[in-house]
Amino acid sequence: MSETIPKSSQDIPARPGVRGRARQFQGVNQVEGRKTIVYILGSSRSGTSALRNAVAQTRYNGFGESHIEPLLSQIVSTVRGYGGARTTREDKLRRQGRKSDAGTEQRKPPLGNARDTLDADALLRHLFRGYECYMTERKRSHYLIDKTPSARIIRAVPMLNRYHEDPRFTFCSRRHVDNIQSKLKKFSDTAFVDQCKAWAACNQAWLQVRDRLRGNCLAFDFHDLAAMPEEIAARIATYLELSAEEQAAMARYLVSARPQSEDPDRDLQRYLKLSDVDWSDEDKETFRRVCGPVGEALGYGFESYFAEPDPAGASGQTPGGA
Repeated sequence: MSETIPKSSQDIPARPGVRGRARQFQGVNQVEGRKTIVYILGSSRSGTSALRNAVAQTRYNGFGESHIEPLLSQIVSTVRGYGGARTTREDKLRRQGRKSDAGTEQRKPPLGNARDTLDADALLRHLFRGYECYMTERKRSHYLIDKTPSARIIRAVPMLNRYHEDPRFTFCSRRHVDNIQSKLKKFSDTAFVDQCKAWAACNQAWLQVRDRLRGNCLAFDFHDLAAMPEEIAARIATYLELSAEEQAAMARYLVSARPQSEDPDRDLQRYLKLSDVDWSDEDKETFRRVCGPVGEALGYGFESYFAEPDPAGASGQTPGGA
């Protein structure tokens, strides 16, 4: 089942490693003040656009979609791979996965060579700080939004959490049957199997990285976003440390905009049964094979929203109620 959302500030774990993070960034120029960036994560058609637009009603600002992570990851890879010009036999053996016969001898980098003494983590924090300052100038806010609905950025979350000064991460999941059907309507040119793979990849990636954030995240289900927007707004406001006015602005947007609904009369709390959707038998088999394992890990059902027996036994019921 999707993660339980803390219901109050007391239930949300303290942001991990705050003092340690302050020490890590003590060499970074603080004159312009702290920059906070919130990453809005999830598969497409899971409510990420509604969430992004709701957060944009507050002090936070950002582009409609970002897709900057590949550049940041490339920078990290380049800096980490920039080895010293001089290498010892000990280094070469270690890189080749071979044991050294040099005992416990420690390598001492030459004092006059900056490359050999490069502190990759320190440099990367400065580079990320530069990116944050650039985005602050572009969006005229020290509070930034990055919405990128892809599995790739979710896999990069531990890296982003490591090098940003003050990152926050939100993740919105949506039941597989409903999400795939929504994708098919929105992106009709994409093959069915690719729609399934995209959903599975995003949610599998989240399952793999969320614990590495050590509490620095807020995750919820699409149904909650549609069914109780005021409560979701309150939980987001607590996590992002927003004012009561900003919380109210988010709630108003979520109530009025209704995520993923072009039809104002559509009941977003209703779900689809796999047996009722108009997919071919081959597509349903593909869906079970690709999405089934991840859906089971998330607690989703094929014939009910969550994987408990559906006492109503009728299509179109809302999760947990008639």
